[in-house]
Amino acid sequence: MKRILIILVISIALVGSLSYIGFSMWAKGKPNKENVEGETEKINDITITHHFAEAAGLKWHYIEAGDSTKETIVFVHGVPDSWYGWLNQILALADDYHVIAIDMKGFGQSDKKIDGMNTEAEIAQQTAKLFDVIGIKSYYLVGHDWGTAITDVIAATNTEKVLKYVRIEGAGLEVDLGRTKQLVKLRDPKEGVKLLSKARLLVQKAYSKLTVQEVPKEAIDHAIGEFSRKGTAGAVQQYYIGLDISEENIDEIIQNKKENFAKMTMPVLLLQAESDPLQPIDSLKGLNEAFPDAKLQIVKGAGHFPQQECPDVVTNAIVSFIE
Repeated sequence: MKRILIILVISIALVGSLSYIGFSMWAKGKPNKENVEGETEKINDITITHHFAEAAGLKWHYIEAGDSTKETIVFVHGVPDSWYGWLNQILALADDYHVIAIDMKGFGQSDKKIDGMNTEAEIAQQTAKLFDVIGIKSYYLVGHDWGTAITDVIAATNTEKVLKYVRIEGAGLEVDLGRTKQLVKLRDPKEGVKLLSKARLLVQKAYSKLTVQEVPKEAIDHAIGEFSRKGTAGAVQQYYIGLDISEENIDEIIQNKKENFAKMTMPVLLLQAESDPLQPIDSLKGLNEAFPDAKLQIVKGAGHFPQQECPDVVTNAIVSFIE
């Protein structure tokens, strides 16, 4: 009898361990397949070409679509996305524009190297060098979410190259200290990487909790596969480590934002969703007045990912603005 009980206890423990391992593997997700330089894929009759480039000591992945002799639109994603988060816009604009969508440093198939360059200004400088290597002389710039922290700096410091700037779900001039305190966990060397390693849970939570309209399962699955790539958690954590926000330096941060906004001499479109829990409309009070030439447009019936929740509305807003 005692032997049977021992076997039963061991069996239960083993099943529990296997269940935990199985859950952990499920939570992490499975990486998408790797692309190679020049590889193409056709989606809705639009040819998308994958490219890799060396810039600022990093290897970057980006896609290209459309005629390279036409005006260029560059898309920069946020968390937890990749170039694929802009797929609707890429397909809609490729007939009339030269479209570039990058995997940000640390994301997708771009370099996961932790090089100590983790502030918004440093990453922006590295990203701008990528644009130079690609050979883009002038371009329309579009950023979303965390991507706007980088595109803000690019637009402010490359006014001779950025023709117009579309800023989607970018932070306003207010700093939410409650949310900032939550970011402390993501900066922790162990806890932060552990949380960011759960790609499936992180992506599914983002697309369920922060949206109003349903995002296609294919897009969510692709985002999970990109965020599941080896080294992503540690590389993405660098963005949070580089975000030095505290009660003591809030005024300095807001002042730096205002100074960057004031440098943007190009027209700016502030495209904000009506129901984004991360960037409520009330938090944007006075934002458009901080730019020399900006207008605020609200995307009704959308949450944090309007380019995927209301793709046609966002695409039409971009086209109307740049034309």
